[in-house]
Amino acid sequence: MTNEIQIYNIKTTLNKDFITSEQSVNNFLEDINSLKDIVFDFNNAEDIKKAKELKTQANKSVKLLKEICEPYEAEGKKIANIRSKISTTLSTGKDNVIDQILKPINDAEKKLKEIKHTDITFPNIQVIDYKLKEFEELYNFNWLALKDEAINILNSLKETALLKKQTLQKEEEERLKEEERARKEREDAIRKEAEEKARIEADNRIKRELEEKERSLQLQKQQEELQAGKLKEEEERKANNIEHKRKVHNEIFKAMIPVVMTADGYLKDLIKAVAKGEIPHLYIKY
Repeated sequence: MTNEIQIYNIKTTLNKDFITSEQSVNNFLEDINSLKDIVFDFNNAEDIKKAKELKTQANKSVKLLKEICEPYEAEGKKIANIRSKISTTLSTGKDNVIDQILKPINDAEKKLKEIKHTDITFPNIQVIDYKLKEFEELYNFNWLALKDEAINILNSLKETALLKKQTLQKEEEERLKEEERARKEREDAIRKEAEEKARIEADNRIKRELEEKERSLQLQKQQEELQAGKLKEEEERKANNIEHKRKVHNEIFKAMIPVVMTADGYLKDLIKAVAKGEIPHLYIKY
């Protein structure tokens, strides 16, 4: 196994003497940090490839460093600390050199992956408008060498969003039309119901008025008939009374004739006849 590592233009042989030499380690760390001065054109695929080779070389170097250091780490923490310092500076630490170098292209690749997995269900117009604004902003993102691919994806997403928006707008228009139609139907039904109710009430009112008028006429007729009956009865009573009187008078007259015609002093005889009850209908009140 060779102990030589190469990271871009840095070449170093790793062994115990190297990792126990503070000066060698410091020089190596300076060389690692100097990698940040390398200028890569991430608009160029070839430079991207070269920059990513740094990551591969760094990972190999960290692995080789571990293999070399582990046998000696039992002797004390110094070697373990040195290995950790080199590894974190090179590629495993939060602010390692390799990730700083690759950050622009890594960010572009991460963003490209995100837009490739964009949810295109677009549930409503508000979401679509938000996404369209987001797409417009992404056109100006620093896509580097990924620009053409990113623009094509964004164009496709934008077209899909706009088509979906048109569909949703038509659906919304149809929904509003349907709501308006239903509203008019409800209003028409309410109006017709009110008109029918008013008509029925008017018919009932007219019917009641006619019935009341009929009752009034019937009552008037009954009163007139009653009055006519009373008048007729009165006339009949009067007529009967006159006839009765005439009959009585005739009976009195007939009864008086024999008395008056046969007596010399007929008035006295007449009085006697009355007193005796011989003259009908006449009596003397003493």
